[in-house]
Amino acid sequence: MLGSRGQAGDPAGARQALGTTLETWKQGGQIGSLKDRNPSIIAQDLDWEAGVSLLRFDVLDQGRDESVNLRIPVELTLQDKAGKEVKKKVRYMVGTSPSITVFREIF
Repeated sequence: MLGSRGQAGDPAGARQALGTTLETWKQGGQIGSLKDRNPSIIAQDLDWEAGVSLLRFDVLDQGRDESVNLRIPVELTLQDKAGKEVKKKVRYMVGTSPSITVFREIF
């Protein structure tokens, strides 16, 4: 699939990278550990970085292709440090070229 900038995107690879990222968080891994994987994933999520736990996640659809990125909606079930459970609907912008990136959009 070609994005509007003429670069090839990889929707299947983007969905796989998102799944790997969220499973790592759910299993209690550190966000920085994704860089050491093969292939390496650069991720950003402010809740994860703040020490919030991920209990569950549900990918809501296959995502929308936006040039070389895929925008994927996800429902997160989080638990803060005080033990409070919160559900959030968020979107991740996932890229596969030139490197694999998974960034949660802030709105």
